[in-house]
This record gives sequence, C-alpha cells and structure tokens, in this order.
Amino acid sequence: MDISFFYNHQIEYSSFYKETFRNLAASKLKELNFNGFKYVLQLNPGRIKSSTANINKPLDQSRCFLCRPNMPEYQLGMDYNKDFTLFVNPYPILKKHLTIVSKLHTPQTIQNNITTMLELAKDLENMVVFYNSPKSGASAPFHCHFQAGEESDLPVFTEIDSMKKLYTVNQNDFVTKINDGTRRFLVIENDDIQEATKKAEEILNKVNKIYNTTEPETNIGIVFKQKIYRIIVFPREKHRPDEYFRTDESRILVSPGFADMAGIIPCSYPPNFESITKKDIQSIMNQVSISEENFDKI
Repeated sequence: MDISFFYNHQIEYSSFYKETFRNLAASKLKELNFNGFKYVLQLNPGRIKSSTANINKPLDQSRCFLCRPNMPEYQLGMDYNKDFTLFVNPYPILKKHLTIVSKLHTPQTIQNNITTMLELAKDLENMVVFYNSPKSGASAPFHCHFQAGEESDLPVFTEIDSMKKLYTVNQNDFVTKINDGTRRFLVIENDDIQEATKKAEEILNKVNKIYNTTEPETNIGIVFKQKIYRIIVFPREKHRPDEYFRTDESRILVSPGFADMAGIIPCSYPPNFESITKKDIQSIMNQVSISEENFDKI
C-alpha cells in the first residue's frame, strides 16, 4: 500500500500541516545513551495537549475530535477498509506519522484488533503500527484508533537485535522477554498471521489476569519486514510516573505512550528538554513498565 501521494498531498494541501511538519523538522533532539540502546528527547511543545490530556473526561460523538464530522475541512482521509480511515497525524512526533481511526465512535480497545494491526503492518510494510491502551498513553481513549510511523524513527526497533543479545531473560516459542534495566517487554516474531495473533492474545490475556482487568494496559507496536511479523508488547504498571504530578519546577511533563516506550520522548514542556537525565528516564520507565515481579508471571 503506497501512501506517499496521500501523505504529501495532505501536507501540501494545508498550511496548518505545512507548519506542524516544518516545526517537527526544526525540533531539537538530544540522545541519552545506555548500554546498547538509547532514548531520544524531542523538543516538541505542540504535543502539550496530548501530554496533559484528561482521559477521565469522555467526549461524546458530537465533540470527539476523531469523529470525521468534527475534523477540520483541511484534514483529509484515505479509506483503509470498511472499518478504518487513515489520516496524517496533525501533531506529529515522527517524520511520517499516521493515525488510523475507526469509522465508528467506539472506545479504544485492543480486543479483537490484533489481527487488524497485523494486516495494517503488512500493508504499510516497514512502518510500525502501534497502539496505546486507554490508561497507557492514549489521548483519545473514547475513540478506537492506531498510529503508524517509520521503523527507522523508533529506536527500540532498530536496536532490538542487539538488545536481545544483551538483555534477554527468557526465550521460547517465538517469544523473547527483555529487561534492559529501564523497560520490561516482550517480542513476538512469526511469519504466520494467525500464529502471531494467537501469541499476542495469549500475552494480553496473561496481563489481564495479573492485573484483574478486561482491557490490558499495554503499548503495542508491530512491523512487517522480510516476511516476518515483529510485535513488541510493553505491559504497563501505571499510566503516569510520580514526576508528572510534582507541583514545583522539578515536574517532568512526560506521559508515556508507545513512542516514549520505544525510545522517542516528546518534551512538550521546554525546560524538561534541558533538564531530563538518564536517571530520570530510568525512574520514569521503571515506574510505568510492568514490575519485575509481575513480569516473571508472563
């Protein structure tokens, strides 16, 4: 599926999109390097609404910004299938950033949507299709959607092979468990869409069992490359770290979603871009990632 014409046309069609992508291209980046992997801080004040979104205040269909009638006229859509429409993300953190939106105003859920994500990943080859659970970074938990961005822009995907050598704690049956000292996550690799779906659902069911939930709090990213589906699952312990709720100048306005867990951390509050340290990243990621005790149960 070639989205290049649609993507370029959207940016050229709208002065709003031209400006947001111009700002993204000019945004400052800073790498924080760990052993075998990195996090990239991105100065991106345009993401302030997402970072501070009140997910406890549901929006009905008349006010939902992901419902087609409420989108601005300059926001173009491209039908993917009878259920989902592709849009260029109006507040990008990636050079090619898509939002894939349900045509129905239904809550954000991964239930019965793993196969859809795998199909999207295959159709958008070499792009990562990703999902944020309602309390794990989704700024619109009232409307089902996915996002997508190029694999090369998400560090965890470019580093995963070396990380597997350094940080694997268990590996069997197409699933690798990784603990890099900041995050704990699982990697599923399979060439069969049904088997990949089955493995992912097994893991999500275990997460539900651990936390006694019906909708697993996770961040999930999938890429289809060289005829292999690679699924990365970040089970989540909590939505936001303690640093987010500080009331003084030490507050860190980071509300991790998939991109953050994958190594791109948008800093919507400019002072954070200068002040965040490796120690801060380790604290934040350890808090929001599944605990080591619960990770052992998967």
